[in-house]
Amino acid sequence: MKKSERSFPVEHRRMIEAEFTAMVPEIFGDRLGFAFVFGGFGKGYGGWNHDIDMFVAVDLLPTDDGARFISWYFDLHRRLGLPPDHDYPGELVALDDLDRRLALLESRRIRGVIETQYEYEAILWADALIERKLGVVRGPAITQDGFEHVLERAARLGARWRTEIRAIRSESPEELDRLDLRRLFKGHVRYLKGPGI
Repeated sequence: MKKSERSFPVEHRRMIEAEFTAMVPEIFGDRLGFAFVFGGFGKGYGGWNHDIDMFVAVDLLPTDDGARFISWYFDLHRRLGLPPDHDYPGELVALDDLDRRLALLESRRIRGVIETQYEYEAILWADALIERKLGVVRGPAITQDGFEHVLERAARLGARWRTEIRAIRSESPEELDRLDLRRLFKGHVRYLKGPGI
């Protein structure tokens, strides 16, 4: 039986959560706003073919801390025998940039073309905030109320996107409702993507 066909051990999932919740605060210290694992492992179905999607929001984008985080990210994948994402080894985001990007999305409807990488990343970040998470950690760089406000903003965007995409796509509302927002949006992005994205 191939490794990809074997089920992913529960103890590995627990290790991912435990190591994430211990290492991210250690790496970023007082600069940490919040962090979580999302994607397949956040939703509970991650396995041997999945990378560990990580979202880390800090007060200022780090230099040495960022390099240490990336090194730990690749080491964790190597130790578990998982394929890392070489292009995006974790979403490392400054809190003020996240705020600006959410404000951009709140100011406009889903459009026919996503024109910039900036907007595309904003949509991906907001979607990561909406979906189920594993190992949520809040650090000293954001209050609990501030963290909850960020999540509420993303949830409102998600509800609005779902309505807007339903108006554009031809599938039945029931069929679209079965898709989680990421898959729903990715299906839409296939024909929205502009050059260079």
